[in-house]
This record gives sequence, structure tokens and C-alpha cells, in this order.
Amino acid sequence: MRLLGLEVPMPWIKTCPMTERREFISAWLREGNVAGLVRRFLVSRKTAYKWIARYRSEGPAGLAD
Repeated sequence: MRLLGLEVPMPWIKTCPMTERREFISAWLREGNVAGLVRRFLVSRKTAYKWIARYRSEGPAGLAD
């Protein structure tokens, strides 16, 4: 994208929801800090804890839609 004659990277990255969930869980397993992760991944605490619960009960398959 060009802005004022300068090449500027796009502010978003296209990924699929499953990839984002896997990355969230990987970060949670490493760091364990849900408060920081919800800010970084721009999700609510409710969503974060839902993904964690699904991962704990079903493993990676629990992150699918």
C-alpha cells in the first residue's frame, strides 16, 4: 500500500481462525498469561478461556469451528 508516496505495510495479516487459535494456545502454553494474550490477540477473556477449555478437553481438534 502506498501512503503519501511511501510504501507502507498493510496493518493486518490474513490468517485463518484455526491458525490464530493455534498460535494463541502455543503462546498460552509458553507464557500462561491470559491477560497479556487477550490484548495481543485482540480477543475477549471469555473467548480465550473458551479456547483453553476446548484445548484441554479435546486437544488441537477442539480449536476447530
